[in-house]
Parts: sequence; C-alpha cells; structure tokens
Amino acid sequence: LEQKQLLRSHNSLSTILCLQFDNNKIVAGTSAGTLHAWNIRSGSGLYTHSLSSIEFKINCLQFEDDEKVYVGVSDGRVVSVDARTGAILETYTTEHRQNGVVKIYIESGDGFVVAAHEDGVVVVWSRAKREVLSLLQGHGREVTCMQCEKSMIVASSEDVACGLIVWDYTRQDDMFGADMLELDFTIV
Repeated sequence: LEQKQLLRSHNSLSTILCLQFDNNKIVAGTSAGTLHAWNIRSGSGLYTHSLSSIEFKINCLQFEDDEKVYVGVSDGRVVSVDARTGAILETYTTEHRQNGVVKIYIESGDGFVVAAHEDGVVVVWSRAKREVLSLLQGHGREVTCMQCEKSMIVASSEDVACGLIVWDYTRQDDMFGADMLELDFTIV
C-alpha cells in the first residue's frame, strides 16, 4: 500500500491516542486533551479543539455525527463535545472517576453510554437521564477490548485468567440486572 498523506496534529508535543474515521473525516484525540479533525480526502483541517476543562488524556472517542464527539478521559469521565465549537455538552461520571476510561460505546438516540475503565469496571449510563444504570464488575484489571451489540456487552482485560466476560441483558427481567457469563479460553 502506498502512503497517501501525512496528517499532523497542531501540537507536536502531544501524541494521538485514539481515532475514528468515516468516508468524510478523521477525528483524533490526544494526550494533551485536544480533538483534531481532518477532511479524509483533502487532508485539510476541519477543527482543532483544546478542551480546556479536560486536563487529562483523551484515551478513546466515538463520534455520533458531524455535530457531537464523545471522549473517554484518563480521569474517568465520558464527555460529549460539540464538534463545531468545542463546547462540553454533557459529562458522565461515577465514583470510579479516578480510574481512566479506556473504551467507550455510544448507542444512538436515547440509548446508552458504556465505558470500560482501567480498573476493569464497565459502567452503563442512560443517555436520556444521564444516570448510572449499572456497574458491571468481574474483571480485576484494565479492560483491553469491549464490544456492545443490542443486549450484550463483551469485554476482556489484562486479567491473569485471560477470560472474556459477557454481560447478557436478555436473561433478566430487569434489563440492568445484567447476568454475567464468563468465557474462558486457553492461549496456545
């Protein structure tokens, strides 16, 4: 493959820690708490927002559309940002705030915000009410990967057991009383 173009952040002292792209744009978050966006075809900068209220690293992000970007921050918050102005729109936090968010999933509409933390806890918030619905525990160390689909959250971590945990909401009458199923695997 041939390199098409090199896009740089405006602050050469910060490292890009996360990114997402679609057919029109690339959005990246940095170790300096800055969001950058580029046109994917031309490479021209769309915006750079230094998020002054975020004094920590942006570990992960997910954009919803051209108007809103959700960022997982190293101080444990999930913050939604107006992509046009850089203004903070919403903040999701818990008592796990000191443990950085390493993975996020944003369900569209009035769905859920899901954040995996460095301490292995996965937090589920209601977007409509901005309240914690569930603290999903089971991992003892940092979540390394997570995927959410409909009624399931699957996560793995740096646990010695090297296991996947599946939280399945379809097995409960109360959607947020998640049933935990551990899937073990052996490294060969």
